[in-house]
Amino acid sequence: MKIEWQDSYRTGNDRIDEQHEMLVRMNAIGASIGRRQATDEEVSDFISKWVMVHSATEDAKIAAHIRQRAV
Repeated sequence: MKIEWQDSYRTGNDRIDEQHEMLVRMNAIGASIGRRQATDEEVSDFISKWVMVHSATEDAKIAAHIRQRAV
């Protein structure tokens, strides 16, 4: 299933939005597996690294929001 990035997905945080857009674009990488342009291992490594970076970014934003509300 092909997913296209839409502006309606934006959160208002540029860094998070860029990362979300990249996650949506990873769909194209998955499609390339079917065409055998990328190996399963290459795709898995890329997605694993990207998810870790993205999760850390979101976690930091959530923690900052919680700290700000606690004040």
